[in-house]
Amino acid sequence: MKLKTMLASALSIASAAAEPLELGANLPELKGTNQDGKEVVIKAGEGHQWLVIFTYPKALTGGCTSQACSVRDAFEELKGKKVTVFGMSTDTPEMQKKFKEKHQLPYDLISDPKGKLSAELGIPLIVSRFTARRAMLFKDGKLVWKDDEGATKTQGADVLKAIAAAK
Repeated sequence: MKLKTMLASALSIASAAAEPLELGANLPELKGTNQDGKEVVIKAGEGHQWLVIFTYPKALTGGCTSQACSVRDAFEELKGKKVTVFGMSTDTPEMQKKFKEKHQLPYDLISDPKGKLSAELGIPLIVSRFTARRAMLFKDGKLVWKDDEGATKTQGADVLKAIAAAK
C-alpha cells in the first residue's frame, strides 16, 4: 500500500506542473534551498533587472555539466550586464554543492527535490523525478526569452544573444 501511495504522489507531482510560462508572464515568487542549505527567495523587484534560471536533470552528468559550464564561461559577461543567474534541479543541496565546487560554478544552484519550483515555472519533470532541461530569461520580472530545449554547450551564449535581442 505504501508503494501505491508513493507512486500516486510522484505522478501527481509530475501532472501538477503548471502550463509552460508564456513570453510576457510574470516571474512567480520562488522559495528554495541553495547548495549551502540556505533559503533563497527569487522574486520580481528584488534587484534583478535581468534574471536567468536554467534547469537541468542531474548534477555531475554529461549534458548537465556542459550546460552549467557554458553558463559559467559566460558568467563574467552576464554579470557585467547585471544578470543574476540560478541553476536548478531536483538534486539535493549536498549534490548541488559537489557540482558547484567541482566545476567552479559562480552562481547559486537551487535544490528542488519535489519539483515544486519547476511546476511554478511550468517546467515538467522527466519520469516524475528529474527537472527537464530549460532556460528562462526575465527582465524586470517578465519572461522575455525561453529555451524549451535547454541548450548544453551554447546555453551561456544563447542567453547573451537573447539579452542583446531584448534590449
